[in-house]
Amino acid sequence: MTMHKAKLSESEAIFSMYEQAVKIMKDQGIDQWDEKYPSHDQLVEDIENEELYVYTEDDTYLAAIVLNEDHDKETEKIPWNYTDGPSLIIHRLVVHPEARGKGLAKKLLAFAEDFAHEHGYNQIRLDTYKINVGAVKLYEKTGYELRGEMDLGKEHPFVCFEKNMKVASKAGK
Repeated sequence: MTMHKAKLSESEAIFSMYEQAVKIMKDQGIDQWDEKYPSHDQLVEDIENEELYVYTEDDTYLAAIVLNEDHDKETEKIPWNYTDGPSLIIHRLVVHPEARGKGLAKKLLAFAEDFAHEHGYNQIRLDTYKINVGAVKLYEKTGYELRGEMDLGKEHPFVCFEKNMKVASKAGK
């Protein structure tokens, strides 16, 4: 299994992984993502910005994560605890439905934490749909602290988490 920065030539395969994840989420009654988001164009932009990373094994796309400093305007209302220096923001974390249960989401979080340490980020922030119980539990279990909720126009709010990287241990280690 290898982790690498995604290439444009991989965009269709990566998008297919997201589409399959959206289908499973819908089957579970989680409308966090849909046919419009994340879009192929969004993923191409992530790749062009060199912000999308993927786990692959034998040419199979197993998981992906986007890392950057971009945040929703709504997060400005969240009472963040750690505000010293830049924040690394996690977006569009996905595990292929057939690869679930192998600890890949934890590995993605550990990758993000290593990335944060290497690039001088003092904290990591992320959000997920409140009814996405699996994601909420994962973030809590790996040391991310709940900071608040925001409305992004869905039926349920999104919950925002943060982790102080100055004292944080590795999520997947």
